[in-house]
This record gives sequence, structure tokens and C-alpha cells, in this order.
Amino acid sequence: MSKPVRMCVVCRKRAGKEEFAKLVRNKAGEFSWAEGHLEGRGAYVCRMGECIGQAVKKRAFNRAFKMAVPSEVYDSLKEM
Repeated sequence: MSKPVRMCVVCRKRAGKEEFAKLVRNKAGEFSWAEGHLEGRGAYVCRMGECIGQAVKKRAFNRAFKMAVPSEVYDSLKEM
């Protein structure tokens, strides 16, 4: 059985979920950063500073979630 693979929204690198930070949008429309399992739609970004910077600059999560992600989410990403 193979290990599940995730993909970065910026660089498109594929790897195991432990290499990424995960942003989750729940059914109520709220966003949160997940360490473990959370229900909802998720998107991943590499934990490297370059990908995090590009995700903020390009607003990469807007494309992943097909909606405008609040600026507070991007501000919290900068602090990671």
C-alpha cells in the first residue's frame, strides 16, 4: 500500500503531508491551519520560506479554494 501524496499550491512539489503546512476551510467557511486531521477542504504549502513567501505574494490559496481567502490567513502564514 502506498503512502498518500500531497501537492504544494505554489511549487507543485509532491510529497508526504508531514512536509507541508495545511490550510483548511470548514463547512462554515472559516479557515484554520491544521496539524492533524480537520474536516473540510484543504490546501497545502511547503514549509520552506520561499514557497510561503510566494503563496502570500501570489495569493495562491485563492486559486486553491476558488474564492477570496481573508488577508488574516496570509498574515498568519507569514508568521510560520
